[in-house]
Amino acid sequence: MPRYRLLLMLAFAAPLFAENVTWISMQENQEHSFSLDVPKGWKVSGGIVHVPGLFEFRMWADMTSPDGKIDIRLGDPNVSMSYSIPDSLSAYYHVPEGSRLVNHMLVMRYEPGRTLAELYGRSRFADSCTKLQTKESKTLPAIHPVSVPGFHSDAGQAIFQCTANGQEMGAYVFAETLYEPQLTPRNLSPMANWLVTGLGSFVAPKGQGVEVFNMFCHVFSTFRINPQWWDNFARLFNGQARGNFQKGMGDIQASMQRFQERSAESAKQADDFSHAIMGQTLQQDAAGQVHEVSQGAWNTYWSNNKGQVVSSALAPGPGFTQMTAVK
Repeated sequence: MPRYRLLLMLAFAAPLFAENVTWISMQENQEHSFSLDVPKGWKVSGGIVHVPGLFEFRMWADMTSPDGKIDIRLGDPNVSMSYSIPDSLSAYYHVPEGSRLVNHMLVMRYEPGRTLAELYGRSRFADSCTKLQTKESKTLPAIHPVSVPGFHSDAGQAIFQCTANGQEMGAYVFAETLYEPQLTPRNLSPMANWLVTGLGSFVAPKGQGVEVFNMFCHVFSTFRINPQWWDNFARLFNGQARGNFQKGMGDIQASMQRFQERSAESAKQADDFSHAIMGQTLQQDAAGQVHEVSQGAWNTYWSNNKGQVVSSALAPGPGFTQMTAVK
């Protein structure tokens, strides 16, 4: 599968507009390759990085609030987007994991989106936060599903809590990866590559997490690739590869349409973020009533007809029935 799929990393969810935010459009000024909305008055940086020896380009944007407490990032110029999974060939030529092959691809085992989100978050937020801890990680529906036999796309998120300058912070990472099996000569172990097709993150004060999550979704939903830039880059390819690359623009437009239909899922993810950061969980009692309760020492919760809710491994007393977690 051609590496134009790397460009599909730059959109994520249906637009959810944060209140009291004025948006302005920003265009990448090096090659005019993409545009997106950014909050007015924020410090914004971004660009496109081409990787020598690979048809890989990393589009990225980073925006920081005027008080420096909120940072939203799309992509990352320092993260490789394409990898080769260790196999018998890399072992034969003594190319260990973490090294590069002659085609400049980095040798690295496959990581699904959920795992990559947590690994990336622990690296990304370690420099700005202390007491960093993962509050939740989960698998999400892929935003770029594939139907080719043997290929699979895996998305996930990770939610973190940390401290910056004495203030409690919440942080979030979304990541999606694509597994691509390769034609393998006889007598060799299966060969495969994998790509990072989605990466976005933010960090914000704990009390502003849901609003910033909505801003984060809006930034991703407004990303647009310049069609003229896309056509010019396609000229680097020949024959079928060029046709496949040009078809990628149509794939992106189709993906954007799917994002417009995902507002309900995005709202659910915002709730997930809020509950994880605020230390809350949703539990349903025997009567069908849903309670938002503080997370306790145990993953089992009990309630009685007086409205009392207790976290305990065993029933805390007569009249208590076990509650059911709301997914």
